[in-house]
Amino acid sequence: MKKLLLLAAAIGAGLVVKKKLDENKADQTLWHEATDPVHKA
Repeated sequence: MKKLLLLAAAIGAGLVVKKKLDENKADQTLWHEATDPVHKA
C-alpha cells in the first residue's frame, strides 16, 4: 500500500513540474514574440 501511495505522489509531483515547465515555455515564447525586433522594409 505504501508503494502505491509513493508512486501516486511521484506521478503527481511529475505532473506539477511538467505543468510549470510548459507554463514557463509558453511565457518565454510570448516574451520572445513581444520583444522580437521589427525589420522595416
